Amino acid sequence: MNLLSKPYSLIRKELDEVEVCLRKVSETTFPLLSGIESSLISAGGKRLRPALFLLAARMAKKDDFADIVPLAASLELIHVASLIHDDVIDNSLLRRGKETANAKYGNHVAVLAGDYLFASAFGLISDKDYPRIVGGKIVEIVKLLAVGEIQQDSSLYKITTDEEAYYCQIEKKTAAFMAVCCEIGALVEGIGTDIANKLYNYGHNLGMAFQITDDLLDVTSNDETLGKPAGRDIKQGVITLPVIYALKYSLKKERLAAIISNPLMSEEELQEAVMIVRECEGIARSKKKVQEYVNKAKAFIPEECSENLRESFDFLADYILKRNY
Repeated sequence: MNLLSKPYSLIRKELDEVEVCLRKVSETTFPLLSGIESSLISAGGKRLRPALFLLAARMAKKDDFADIVPLAASLELIHVASLIHDDVIDNSLLRRGKETANAKYGNHVAVLAGDYLFASAFGLISDKDYPRIVGGKIVEIVKLLAVGEIQQDSSLYKITTDEEAYYCQIEKKTAAFMAVCCEIGALVEGIGTDIANKLYNYGHNLGMAFQITDDLLDVTSNDETLGKPAGRDIKQGVITLPVIYALKYSLKKERLAAIISNPLMSEEELQEAVMIVRECEGIARSKKKVQEYVNKAKAFIPEECSENLRESFDFLADYILKRNY
């Protein structure tokens, strides 16, 4: 979290309170479930979604934000729950360098643990006096996460160079969630819709950059750094932006297409595909696209921000360019 220490400095107190809230959620009366939830939550993560929400709420310029900590924690629980379900769907064995819930306890228990976290997320805010629109926005997040996953599942191992379809997919899987986190941070504090819309667009572009970076790291990093197997997307038939560019521009694009369209690809073929993508100009093109989205995000930082808050939003955007996991 070193790269995030500076952008998170303004909201450190609230993020610490979010951690307390998350730990309380994991303290169930059923020992097995308690152990699962505790290990998942304590695995950490970037806490990017609650951070975006809390930074956006800082536009209100008040002293105490304790009343919205449960909502920040709820957003993180939704994210963690979605990751658990993703790991089941993808049959993933590692996340953040640790065994996934499905690897350790089996798919049935993992799905139910994810369901429990989804329910807990809504339970945290069910008795709170937040603006009515907030609940609707959170429901929309969960629906879009599901739609994005369904769209991805329906396109596995299908060769495509359609960039727009890829952008549409990652918008639902990642960008919309971050956008809404920013938006409701403003809405929950009664900040005007003009500022809320700017923050939504900031979060949307940040989320697009974040997911493309994720997809880049999958083919440029290694297992130890990522905390999960490198090349996993290719192995699972997911066609990401670096792969799309390789299918367009690589001299070995026919060979790449033959490998990645085969669900039974060997480990040697997987490594060959990764090398084809790495050697292609698609890596540089994808990085350029990340920079474009980061620049767009920065352009939407509201002029009304205090100097410290603007700096935090700025640093958070730069973090996307520098992160390696």
